[in-house]
Amino acid sequence: MTRISRQAASGFSGMGTLKADAMREAYIVRKSESNHAEYEHRMIAEDVLGRRLSEYEVVHHINGRCSDNAISNLCVMDSIEHDRYHKWYDWVYKTYGKYPRRETQLKKLSENFKGTLLVDSPKKRTGSS
Repeated sequence: MTRISRQAASGFSGMGTLKADAMREAYIVRKSESNHAEYEHRMIAEDVLGRRLSEYEVVHHINGRCSDNAISNLCVMDSIEHDRYHKWYDWVYKTYGKYPRRETQLKKLSENFKGTLLVDSPKKRTGSS
């Protein structure tokens, strides 16, 4: 298992919308069955959904911690909706001085931003054979 910085992963040098403590963490990279390096959160999402993700799909970390790949913390959405979500998230913080509650985030992700919460996925694998 290898960790690479979020900035190195994206090629982005700015802080964006994430909290500073979340930025210090790193994505987890693992070797796939084909021996290629892949992001663990994408591998988990593909396993839970039972399909490959498209290049336009993003796996969003709900709590902002990119090393927390629990299925309860992952949501799959397209990149445009992901950008829209972060604009809303930033607007809430700017307007009210605090980030939205987890319950509000989950509702918005699934209802307003077309996100698929992995914890709610009907194809969720339980790990038993």
